[in-house]
Amino acid sequence: MVNRKSNAAVKVKTTMLDQAASLLDDLPEKPEATVSLRQAIELLQDDLRSSLDKGYDYEELADVLAERGIEISPSTLKRYLALSQKESGRPRRRRTRRAKAESEE
Repeated sequence: MVNRKSNAAVKVKTTMLDQAASLLDDLPEKPEATVSLRQAIELLQDDLRSSLDKGYDYEELADVLAERGIEISPSTLKRYLALSQKESGRPRRRRTRRAKAESEE
């Protein structure tokens, strides 16, 4: 059986600390993490749905996203939002008749 010390009992030489600190300081910037287009829409779903509730359509939202480098067609945006809603189990939010009437004016 191997005799293992608890982490609290492990001793580290101060010279090792200095070397580790130097290596950590010299690490380059880590590249930005990326996500798939579908994951991006899922992360933005609350804001996108809120914009839809304000009267914006999928084409307008796709244009806004494209301005920020997120290229997506309106139909794909609509599909991804529907999929993320279905997977999250959230009830579908419907616009009220009054909100629809006001947006048509």
